[in-house]
Amino acid sequence: MKWLRKKQDHNKDQGFKVLDSISSFEELLSTQGSFSIFKHSSRCSISSTALHRVTNFLGSNKVDAYLVDVIASRDLSNHIAAKTGITHQSPQWIEFQKGKVVHSSSHLNIRPGVKDK
Repeated sequence: MKWLRKKQDHNKDQGFKVLDSISSFEELLSTQGSFSIFKHSSRCSISSTALHRVTNFLGSNKVDAYLVDVIASRDLSNHIAAKTGITHQSPQWIEFQKGKVVHSSSHLNIRPGVKDK
């Protein structure tokens, strides 16, 4: 899929692909089995903490993960919220399977790989 940009220098070795358009998100929903989205704000210290947790998880787990920069891609972030029915928050981790949300968490509750009981 040519609309995906591989990791930019500041995302190097973090395990993300950058997602930056509504059409890209819609295509992803229709073509992927399982994937996760991390909505990140570079202006938020909590988001930086959550980013660290997510990158540690991605370093030891094979997950199709996409980064949404909520500042640069506000329309996309809002579209994801509208499409999923999950209120926009940043940071936010959303897991999808077959086009449906199976898990979401935000702020310091973001712990990829840990499911609530």
